Amino acid sequence: MISKYFKQAFLFFVALFLIMLQMACEKDGLYKNPTTISFSINMDTTGIGPSDDLLLSNGRLIISEVTISGQRPMAENFEFIRSFENGISINLDSNNYVSELEFDLPQGEYSAINLSFKSFVDTNSISILGNYSYSNPSKPSSIVQFDYRDLQEFNLNLIDSNNTELMLLNEGDAQKIQISLDPKFWFKEVPVPLLNNADFDLIDGNQVIQINESSNLEIYNIVIAAIGGNLSFQIE
Repeated sequence: MISKYFKQAFLFFVALFLIMLQMACEKDGLYKNPTTISFSINMDTTGIGPSDDLLLSNGRLIISEVTISGQRPMAENFEFIRSFENGISINLDSNNYVSELEFDLPQGEYSAINLSFKSFVDTNSISILGNYSYSNPSKPSSIVQFDYRDLQEFNLNLIDSNNTELMLLNEGDAQKIQISLDPKFWFKEVPVPLLNNADFDLIDGNQVIQINESSNLEIYNIVIAAIGGNLSFQIE
């Protein structure tokens, strides 16, 4: 009798183990299926400075590398790196999504997702360009052109590991994430008198204030100290 009950119990636990093993395999396979995430990168066009007299008209960012890392409580963490040998040019005054910034990420629940991207460095290219219009009450309106040619890394936590809420990525449920750079933050510490008295060139009849490593260096150093900060994003 004992042998019979033992045999039945043994078969029950074997069956239960096989069911749990199958469920684990299905769940593991589920978390390995991809979810498509697309990114767009633009620039906030709102005014800059105390009087909001500096307005973005257009801009460009050339990217050399994108890194995405994720932490999942119920599955393996991952890191994905995509490099662009010749860089990809992003029009910053547009909200268009770029095919090169579309990624297939493992689905599942995420406790943290981190994104970073680096500017492209090449002697013949401007990696970050911003063109602005500036209304100076005491002078004719100017065009302000900021250009940056060195390496700059931008970092953004789409989900912070300290956040108690999880983000769920489902297979077939594509996500679109719009990232905004903030030139208002870049220029926030530039004193108005410094900009009003900046050196300028006359180009095609326009007064152009060039801010780069050889022109208006004091303004340039203030801007590049803040250039990677205050990124924001919106999930559409």
